[in-house]
Amino acid sequence: MRSQDTLVMINGIRTVVTVLEIGTETVRYKKTNNLTGPECVTSKKDIKKIILRDGSVEQVQLLKPNEYVISDPALYKKGVADANIHYKGPYGAVSTGITSFLTLPGGLIPAVIISATPPSDKNLAYPDAELWKDKSYQAGYRHRAKKIKQRNVWGGFGIGFCAGIIAILTINSVKE
Repeated sequence: MRSQDTLVMINGIRTVVTVLEIGTETVRYKKTNNLTGPECVTSKKDIKKIILRDGSVEQVQLLKPNEYVISDPALYKKGVADANIHYKGPYGAVSTGITSFLTLPGGLIPAVIISATPPSDKNLAYPDAELWKDKSYQAGYRHRAKKIKQRNVWGGFGIGFCAGIIAILTINSVKE
């Protein structure tokens, strides 16, 4: 049994450490040659994997923000299926629709920005906190939730834009 953990970086460098915490975006650890020294923090973007002292391997490389290496395709698919059921994401659609209606082409700017950002964690509505801890499940859920959000945002933009055009045409026809 080993008494330390190993960080394997994207660039191939291996660092022997004592891992204190594996967070969602960072890893906190102490260097084994200075356990009384300061805690170090490294972004998961720089880490390929963590070999834990019990021999287990944690694949942690971030591919894109909030998307991880998929180690279990079945759980990824379950995450996608659960997002289809539980994630609604109407907020971006409503705000984009109203902005598009009021400003017509001006609604394009918020639509682009809102559709480019992933859904906030508080809006995900995932059904099982224990299952959410699995990175493959989380990646599938997040990926599908973002697609649903994008569809809703662009639908809201289209509805608001068309309603704005109809309102202008109706107002103009009444004036004539």
